[in-house]
Amino acid sequence: MPDISVTIRLGAVADYPRAHSVITETFSFHQQAAPTFFHESDSPPPTLATIESLLEENTGAWFLAEHQGEVIGFVTVQLRPPAQEPYLVPETRALVQNLGMLSAWRGQGIGRTLMEAAEAWARQRGATRLVLNVWEFNTGALSFYESLGYSGFSRNMWKAL
Repeated sequence: MPDISVTIRLGAVADYPRAHSVITETFSFHQQAAPTFFHESDSPPPTLATIESLLEENTGAWFLAEHQGEVIGFVTVQLRPPAQEPYLVPETRALVQNLGMLSAWRGQGIGRTLMEAAEAWARQRGATRLVLNVWEFNTGALSFYESLGYSGFSRNMWKAL
């Protein structure tokens, strides 16, 4: 039986080049599914600048999933302070900005473990809710997040003009 042990750890800016294959594969999926929204880019999300900002400003975290030293998945999460609008409930929330996994590693519980790490990180920093956006075309991600207990509360819609 092959070794499928996976380590989840906090990432650093220096890890960015090692995560490039996961970032590229994840973005390619989105670009192919929604070419009217995404175009090819040498800087797919999360960009190096995004990771630097999250970590240097201490507003977020980048968790990496590794197998035998290879980055096979990641999640980025950012703390959002309470809204200052008088009509909104003032609660600290965290936002999952990106979740990516090499396709060969999907379905093995690694994404769930990454999300658990993001949730624990957010909870430790006072967040009462973790929010995320998922594209309608990404039915696998929709099912995945629902299996983790996430539910819809808003819907973005668009019309081409």
